[in-house]
Amino acid sequence: MAFVLGRLFDQTIFLFGLGLTRMPTGVKLDLKNGFYSKKIISCILIVLAGISVAAAIHNAIFVKKSSVDFQWDSARVLLEKKNPYEIAFSNEKVESDSYVPHRLKPNQFPSCLMLLWPYALFSWPIAKWLWMLSNFLFTGLILFVLFKIFLKNRSPFIYLVISCLFLMSTPWRNLVGNGQHTLFSLCFFSLALLVLDKKPVLSGVFLALSFFKYASIFPLAIYFIYKRQFRPLFIALGIHLGLHLLAAYWINTNPIDLILEPLAVSAELLQEGYIDFFSLFAQMNTGISALVPAVLSGTLLLAASLICFLNKKSNDLLVLTMLGFVSVLVIYHRAYDLVILIFPLILLFESSMTDRWFKVLLILCVLLTGYFSRIVDFLQTRIPGDPFMAAFHTYYWIMAGIWILTTVCCLVLVGSKKSNR
Repeated sequence: MAFVLGRLFDQTIFLFGLGLTRMPTGVKLDLKNGFYSKKIISCILIVLAGISVAAAIHNAIFVKKSSVDFQWDSARVLLEKKNPYEIAFSNEKVESDSYVPHRLKPNQFPSCLMLLWPYALFSWPIAKWLWMLSNFLFTGLILFVLFKIFLKNRSPFIYLVISCLFLMSTPWRNLVGNGQHTLFSLCFFSLALLVLDKKPVLSGVFLALSFFKYASIFPLAIYFIYKRQFRPLFIALGIHLGLHLLAAYWINTNPIDLILEPLAVSAELLQEGYIDFFSLFAQMNTGISALVPAVLSGTLLLAASLICFLNKKSNDLLVLTMLGFVSVLVIYHRAYDLVILIFPLILLFESSMTDRWFKVLLILCVLLTGYFSRIVDFLQTRIPGDPFMAAFHTYYWIMAGIWILTTVCCLVLVGSKKSNR
């Protein structure tokens, strides 16, 4: 089923692209008349988004290792007053009603795993259905809130295009299929932004919930420094401190150990990421010390923080776009975490963004990381091993280079008066 949906998705994109490339000379892309009307484009996008959603549902529920990154098992173990990190280090295989007996990989802090306790109360088959449906709800809320903040009173067609493009993206589809948590975090981060000015306490609560996927949200939280809103940050950190101490009491474990243990689990995955500095240096296979990417990450985070602190009159959406790009480089990430592309995707439709070359760079970056990777997977079944791997490595480094270049451009634009409103 997944194979059929994937092939159908590829062929539909191919045929649509073929139609665009074979337009007669002199024919303009007219959104009011002919084949390229808004209604036809809307129908095509809805069909493509529907295929992507169907593939995500199949991968999240029906394949052998569906929702494999949900961490329902670790949350369940913690709920049963057991230490999931000690179980992970012991290499003990957990016997549960999930897909197969397996090792735990609890790379989240206990205060984050506790946020999954409402799901851990249910059996695995029910919990993964609830989590998948929750991810659809989170997606809808992300789009609704970000449209409300950054794209007020725009054409419904624009909202439809952005929504469909987001649902069609490979990161979104893979994230839902793997049962990952970035949509959960982005949803509550967006809600924190929505109520930031009028209800800072509630914003802090939402921000605390968003810290579930801390690798993605901590760099984005620099936005609160840019807005000079420190109260929500302290509230969020205070909530997690309280939950952490409660978890330590719950499983009778030293609170310091409960900080070090999840970090040790995460360290095992550090070089298995996508285009973060640690993974890029691992791909080079040059034996360079891990301190080098760590220093690069720290320097980039510091630079982004200083730029945000010193410049408080920039384009808010551009700042979030910059921080999203930074987050992917400085901390371990997988390809599905690139759902943060929702920020540059909306930025491309925002009227205040007038720099043409930067828009071209953003479009190239979104295409390479959000959509082309699916085409690369499609080609893997049609090209022999060695030629494919050579082509893939070329694509990988071009993609990483474009991402880094776009990040630098974002830093320059946010730090310059050119982006000020």
